[in-house]
Amino acid sequence: MFRYLKLTILLGTVFIISACQSSLESDIQQYEENMEDIYELDRQFLEALDELDLKQLETVYATEADVSKDDIAEIKKVVDESLVPLSTKMNEKIETVEVSNEELKEVHEDYVESLELKETFAKELGRGIDLYLSYKESTNQLIKDGEAVSAAKKERQSIIQGNHSKVAAAEIDQVIDIVNERSGELEENVGLLQSDNDVAEKQRIVDEVLMPILDTQIDKLNQLSLETDEAKSVRSISLEMFYTFKSYYKERINIIQVYEEEQNLQIQNIVPKTESFNKLDMTYSEKLNQLKESTK
Repeated sequence: MFRYLKLTILLGTVFIISACQSSLESDIQQYEENMEDIYELDRQFLEALDELDLKQLETVYATEADVSKDDIAEIKKVVDESLVPLSTKMNEKIETVEVSNEELKEVHEDYVESLELKETFAKELGRGIDLYLSYKESTNQLIKDGEAVSAAKKERQSIIQGNHSKVAAAEIDQVIDIVNERSGELEENVGLLQSDNDVAEKQRIVDEVLMPILDTQIDKLNQLSLETDEAKSVRSISLEMFYTFKSYYKERINIIQVYEEEQNLQIQNIVPKTESFNKLDMTYSEKLNQLKESTK
């Protein structure tokens, strides 16, 4: 009787284990069916990622090496049209996948973390490239504005130093008086853009101080009644310079803003995320395979 009882208990235990294994096997099968669409999206994501030369991108950011704008645009296209939408869609879909089995749930969490990291990576990479392009564009514009102001000054000085009638000389003096009347105030506030003030304060200086000063000077020059061609030329060049200054200060503040944001969004810190989600993918795959093996 005792031996019979032991055998019954043993058989019952085996039956329970077998039933549990069968249940887990069924759960895994159902889980993988539910994950098929996500796996396919992930495959497309990794395929698109393989198209990118991330090493080149890191080098460009680290050394500011010259790189074709078309090359950067091609990378941006892959990010915007493939990586971001695919990673976003994967994360949306995985939220609908229900996992009730505790063992499977633990494995599943690694994959959820991987997908979240992929979406973060894709969006940060896209933003990082945007910042880089904005920085390059603003830098190039600053150079152009600087060259334009330098050429305009030279041209204006050449006219001023010429021989003029008394009327022309008097009118030129009127123009120069307006140009110079707030130059000290401009210089003082431009200097504040190089101070330790935060970006918001520098933006305020550009918007609320520099731009209004330049607009006032432009209005005064336009309202000036001039008769001589020489004075009109000096005014025209001065107006061109004031408009160029407006462009210059806008690009200056844009570069300051880009630099500030780039400190928190370095490409060198974004790219290593690929290693992190690759490791999570490997861990997920290994754990899932081990779970499958346990059902055999």
